[in-house]
Amino acid sequence: MRCSLLAVAVLGVAGASSGACARGRCGPPFPIPATVAQEEVVHLPPRAADVPSLPAGCVRLTDGAGLLSPDGRLLSSTRWHTITGTRVPRAERALWSGLGSEPLIPELWVLDVGSRAAWAVPGWAPTVGNEPMRGGARLPVAWTPLGSLVLSDGTFLDARTGATTTADVRPPPGASLGGFLDGEVASSWAWTADGRRLAFLAERTDVHPRLPGEMRRRAVYVTDGAGHAARLAFDRTPQGRPLDEVTDRLYLFDAHLAWSRPGDRLFFRLGYIRNGDHGADDFERVGCYDVVRDRAVVLEELPWLDRAPDRRSGRDVWDAAGRTCAYVVAMAPRQQRFGQPWDGRMDVHVADAETGIVRAVTDDGVEKGRPCLDPAGRRVAFFVGPGAARGWGAAGKDVRLRVLHLEDGHVRDTPLAPAPDEGAPLGELQWVSGGGALLYGYGGVEGATYLQSVPAR
Repeated sequence: MRCSLLAVAVLGVAGASSGACARGRCGPPFPIPATVAQEEVVHLPPRAADVPSLPAGCVRLTDGAGLLSPDGRLLSSTRWHTITGTRVPRAERALWSGLGSEPLIPELWVLDVGSRAAWAVPGWAPTVGNEPMRGGARLPVAWTPLGSLVLSDGTFLDARTGATTTADVRPPPGASLGGFLDGEVASSWAWTADGRRLAFLAERTDVHPRLPGEMRRRAVYVTDGAGHAARLAFDRTPQGRPLDEVTDRLYLFDAHLAWSRPGDRLFFRLGYIRNGDHGADDFERVGCYDVVRDRAVVLEELPWLDRAPDRRSGRDVWDAAGRTCAYVVAMAPRQQRFGQPWDGRMDVHVADAETGIVRAVTDDGVEKGRPCLDPAGRRVAFFVGPGAARGWGAAGKDVRLRVLHLEDGHVRDTPLAPAPDEGAPLGELQWVSGGGALLYGYGGVEGATYLQSVPAR
């Protein structure tokens, strides 16, 4: 019954004015806990101000920040309600004695993008056993190519049945995953399109500290699930200076990884610090690892800017052929101190993984975020404008969705759908429908996911 109800609700996104979507929501009312009497639930009448207008060609898919499966068929999202099962508009919360500040309870939903049917994942709960709920516990962070949904506690679920799955390639038992519960898994886990190989960030288990007081180190590993994970030695590079992480007292603290669609190259963006302290020598390496040749090509080595906006790319770093990749480069005349506004530049670079040739495809320096290439490698899409690469507070009125044609520089800007909550952060940007549309969304409790059609020209 839930599936059919939400199917009707999603169809109403494009223009219906009744039901849940008329209140700016998609989907049926949240189920009320058995311990809460029905008369305790407050239902506010819909207000015209709560119904946002959408740009042309934009459709609201679901509440919550969405996470699209690699095949583009399933979209997971987390929805929240108060302990009484009520969703109260922000403008009305003060009238209900702080109802909006009550503990919020998440629900895990999945939408079939093709049929528009949706369901709450069976058996899912924000906790395991009787453990108290922690912020972000057991929320979705990734999809595997086999269709399993990965939760932030390391659980792999069948998205339709809610059953725990074991068929997916995953890190070997005992691997100490660096930052897994901190959300880094969203960018530091990467499967090949066939699901047979996984690259991930973990604390090193194959090398013990050689120097007194040396910390355990992180490294990038690749495994096929059949044996020990192999550590990728990015210091074996034909470009850039060689690195001995122990001697140079380097610490890999951040990684963004993405396989090419053929699975023969791994894009990496690695952030290094020295002695655990941020300083002038901190830097990041952007490049790709060639599996066939067993070598890494460093495309650029950049100073690490501690206060710069997020430089991570979208999920579609590569074109379909796995030859071209796109990413953002941030530059500033000096390190930004805490509390200072960002006064640097950000531009999109596109690199040829065969030749290592890099070219800047923008030169305006305006803040940009989540660049991603279409399958043909002819267009790069990204958010642009003040706040385009920020976390909270990213949903500024000046942020736009830009599609840049690489062959002739033609630019098409599209306004974003209104943020469902003040200060909601922008999420991932991803091409779907073979390059005919872009998926994006806002995070936070009042998040939402949208599909924006993109004309060929």
